[in-house]
Amino acid sequence: MRDPRLLPKANLHLHLTGSMRPATLAELADRYGVPLPPPLDSGGAHAWPAFQSRYDAARAALRTPEDIARVVAEATADDAADGAGWVEIQVDPTSYAARLGGLEPVVEAVLAGAGGGATGVVLAASWARSPDEAERVARLAARYAGAGVVGFGLSNDERLGRVADFAPAFRIAAGAGLLAVPHGGFYEPARHVRDCVTLLGARRIGHGLTACADPATLDLLANEGVTLEVCPTSYPPLGVIANLAAVPVRTLLGAGVRVALGSDDPLLFPAGCTGSTRSPGTTWAARTPSWRYWPGTRSRRRRRRRRSGVGSWRESTAGPAGLMTSRCLYGGGPVLDPHGLYELAEDLPELGRPVLVQALSGFVDAGNATRLAREHLLETLESRAVARFDVDQLIDYRSRRPPMIFVEDHWESYEDPRVELHLLGDDAGTPFLLLTGPEPDLQWERFVAALIALVDRLGVRLSVGLNSIPMAVPHTRPTGITAHGSRRELVAGYEPWLQRVQVPGSAGHLLEFRLGQQSHDAMGFAAHVPHYLAQAEYPAAAEVLLTSVSKSTGLLLPTDGLRQAAELVRADVDQQIAQTAEAAELVRALEEQYDAFTRGRTLGANLLADSGPLPTAEELGAELERFLAEQGRDPGPS
Repeated sequence: MRDPRLLPKANLHLHLTGSMRPATLAELADRYGVPLPPPLDSGGAHAWPAFQSRYDAARAALRTPEDIARVVAEATADDAADGAGWVEIQVDPTSYAARLGGLEPVVEAVLAGAGGGATGVVLAASWARSPDEAERVARLAARYAGAGVVGFGLSNDERLGRVADFAPAFRIAAGAGLLAVPHGGFYEPARHVRDCVTLLGARRIGHGLTACADPATLDLLANEGVTLEVCPTSYPPLGVIANLAAVPVRTLLGAGVRVALGSDDPLLFPAGCTGSTRSPGTTWAARTPSWRYWPGTRSRRRRRRRRSGVGSWRESTAGPAGLMTSRCLYGGGPVLDPHGLYELAEDLPELGRPVLVQALSGFVDAGNATRLAREHLLETLESRAVARFDVDQLIDYRSRRPPMIFVEDHWESYEDPRVELHLLGDDAGTPFLLLTGPEPDLQWERFVAALIALVDRLGVRLSVGLNSIPMAVPHTRPTGITAHGSRRELVAGYEPWLQRVQVPGSAGHLLEFRLGQQSHDAMGFAAHVPHYLAQAEYPAAAEVLLTSVSKSTGLLLPTDGLRQAAELVRADVDQQIAQTAEAAELVRALEEQYDAFTRGRTLGANLLADSGPLPTAEELGAELERFLAEQGRDPGPS
């Protein structure tokens, strides 16, 4: 049998307090006058509270950032001496925040101890606390993604929470590119393990031994490439299995499930990184030449080539050529990594739960209403771009050539297309987000996946899309609006104008659809623009769009400038139409059609269809367009 110290390995399951050296605990307890926790009686199995109370007592000895950094540095050194090439320390920052003065100081202390070497940090929420707090920790983890934090977890007694309640927190973490590594299947049955995969997008699961009782769950883990972090010395003291010989590593590997051995809490369950490989249920592996205890290892049954090293593991979890295949994130199927499609500012303020207003150009936009609304917000409110997309991957330049200015003998300027996410504050100072730029020609699913990642990372509570469509309506009647949303409750109070119709898709509408599939609140508004003014600027429609957004979100959006412009346009159009009886008669016909429709509206009726003997929308619109063109004037504001 080979010496386990010489085997390549990684310790992927190690908790901060539980990684403390006994001598360090004794020293810190003496320094702060903290009583030492009694050891667990090795003679029998204990209930969870017996373990948790001892863990909490040991944690009370960590009082300063220097204490925490020291524990991390010592744990990393101990595992490195055991032959570990990669170590992950898991910490619930809320458990230390009161003593250190906040969540960020805890994370900074852990990262300082890790030292930027072969150590990653997993920030974990708790099954025993609220989903809202889990989302708070997930946003904290997202801020430190790429700076040493590699994953987001969920620890403590899994029986104290519902898996589905924590799905939003894991979406936030996934949006930042963090691994999902919840604890599961320690006490709860195989169903709990399945839910961690399907609802939380788990790529690794802490423990998960109850999966062995269900072949379907084992197949799910094998097919999805989910790794179980097995911590042998933790199970007998807590009554999960009878003894170390019963650790079911053979069963898991035989089913094609990936396994990584961890030490969990060596302070309370002494073993260490190498000690885990010496347990009776796992020592046979040291004699097996076909695999190593590395995260991402596959069994011989799956006949995959052997991998070694942390880089290989990261490659296997991300997928080949940067492909992301997490079906709980991207409803349209595998797409190129969406996180490579945008850059996010690092100095973001606290946003709370902002609204996202989507105002992309390029789809219909009758009366230029979306453009007018977008420009009005950017001109009247303070704003800054907080995310920029790589338009070279999104725009087909030959079908939509950006304008350039040529002056005499040189090129003077180039109007480069930009797709940006802006941060603005409404009239009351409430922050909200505004998505601007041309609708992408390419990579819609990847673009939408990137936006959903930002929605999760920034804690967006509601996304609202703006649109405007030409309708057989007169300019002399109130501007109508069509509302649609991912939940009926979002559009309560808005009567439908259409029952069922097939229309060309748009990136904005796909975003709303995909957000709804992932249980995000999303909605949109389409303003009704008179058909004969569809090519002009129609600020009345832009005003209605912003008023509708304010009504649905509580934002106080400015509309005075649009209202004044709308009055000018109305007066100008009235003047032109009054010049001939023929044009006035056509408008009256539209008014009669509109009034008849609103009096007897049914779900089957709509203003896109013919209405008895009245002229069709196309006939009326064509006639009015011809008339206005003959006037030689733009019906927009003068």
